[in-house]
Amino acid sequence: MIVSSFQYHTPESISNAYDFKKKYEDSVYLGGGTDYIPLLKYNLKKPKNVISLEKIMELKNIEENEDGIFIGSMAALTEIYKNRLIINSFPSLAQAARRVASPQIRNMGTIGGNVLQDRRCMYFNQSEAWRSNLAPCFKLGGDICHQAPKSDLCRALYYSDIAPVLLSLDAEAEMFDGELRRIAVSELIKSHVERNGLLKTHDFILKGFYIPYLPENSGTKFEKYSLRASIDFPTMNIAARYSKSKENIIIKIIAGAVSPIPIELDDTEAMIINNLDELENSKEDIAKFALSEMTRKSLLVRETGISIKVKRNTFKNILRIVDDLVFMIIQ
Repeated sequence: MIVSSFQYHTPESISNAYDFKKKYEDSVYLGGGTDYIPLLKYNLKKPKNVISLEKIMELKNIEENEDGIFIGSMAALTEIYKNRLIINSFPSLAQAARRVASPQIRNMGTIGGNVLQDRRCMYFNQSEAWRSNLAPCFKLGGDICHQAPKSDLCRALYYSDIAPVLLSLDAEAEMFDGELRRIAVSELIKSHVERNGLLKTHDFILKGFYIPYLPENSGTKFEKYSLRASIDFPTMNIAARYSKSKENIIIKIIAGAVSPIPIELDDTEAMIINNLDELENSKEDIAKFALSEMTRKSLLVRETGISIKVKRNTFKNILRIVDDLVFMIIQ
């Protein structure tokens, strides 16, 4: 149950919501609430003011322009995976939105909330009574990570299904902090995971994401692996992309849920590009190299319901992902 009390505010414009955040002490923005409300119930978050973004209609828009698509941060995941424009232009994004949790959560959960979700840890996501015998960790304002006591940083995992896809598509985030500005999604995610591991909140309002159209000769893919087909957080997810234009060739392979931040298999990407003329013959070596790179870059920790050994065993799925990516390229 929620035992802390707070004031609940429902502004109807971005500027009003931002003014509320400046005016009210210890305040947070609330999107769909599927991630934040459980944290309130566990007394992991105790804000004095909660500013709901639900009534700000412009945050729910999905708009097309000449160069790409803009998706408002409050667009529900259900709306995203059903949107014909997104399905046709960015199928991997529609696939990822469809694989998040359950229908009820997808109806409430938003794309912005999925990206700015709290990183999770079996020592953190517990009741106050359960945590009472432990020293506060980094995420609670302390100076220790119970997963890795010698670490200088929080090692909680980042389970977003949407983030790897946005990274693979070179998306940008538009935010309001008194004025509108746009940054790379990679910069937003890096800042978010750092602040999330230090009990810091965001002062800006995430307006949404801009995704540029891909060249005509492109392909995208998303895969999620979990203990159950629905509800569960991913044991691993992977977003892949191939684009070829007159100017260059772009390969993206982004893995999530295996580290505090999504990891890019950039060495594997380079290996694919360097072997474009003989991909069919070298794809087995590339797949093995991708598995090695993913194992090397991952930062696994103990999780509820799955051992590190079992989770690392799921990395073998990268072999099929690379095989599918090579097939897209040589078609």
